[in-house]
Amino acid sequence: MKNLYYCTKKNVYLITKNDDGTLTFTPEAKNAGAMIMQRGGISAFLDHCIEDERDFKEFVEDRELVAKKQKEYREAMRLQSANAEKESVAKAYNEMLSKYGMSIGNIDKSVAIEASVDNLYVLMRYLRSIPWGQWQLPTLSQGYSANQYDCDGKIAVTIILNDGITTEDGKVVKKLQYGAPMGHLSNYTNIGRL
Repeated sequence: MKNLYYCTKKNVYLITKNDDGTLTFTPEAKNAGAMIMQRGGISAFLDHCIEDERDFKEFVEDRELVAKKQKEYREAMRLQSANAEKESVAKAYNEMLSKYGMSIGNIDKSVAIEASVDNLYVLMRYLRSIPWGQWQLPTLSQGYSANQYDCDGKIAVTIILNDGITTEDGKVVKKLQYGAPMGHLSNYTNIGRL
């Protein structure tokens, strides 16, 4: 005989159809009526239930195991994506440095990198990918200062240029940021939007 299960994000209920047409939830659900009405009544609610031969305990354990494996898989994919992004950022930075005869491990302070939108974007993305204490800042074609901020768990990088850069619409921008979420570092221009 198959059992009926109703699953929410947090709970699993064994559903029993009673002779009088009502439904019993095991474990008891204080908001059972609301759940049934949300689905459009008893008939529609039953359409959303899962029929399964396993007993309640086995069904719940299997669902938890699947959820755990899915979470582990998503975390592995997130780490893989983050590592690929970090490699891509480092590669772009190394390519920019190589145009000036340098590499990540070999920054020549006597060589100035042009402070262009493209170069600053590459530099700021790279700086965001490494801890602030490991920064080895290159020389730019104008004086600048750079900082890293924790904006509610999101790392952001700022650069303040002495002279600034001119945007396509002719505006001179001196204060730039990369990686700050909305509402943070709002007095800086997002380099990704220039």
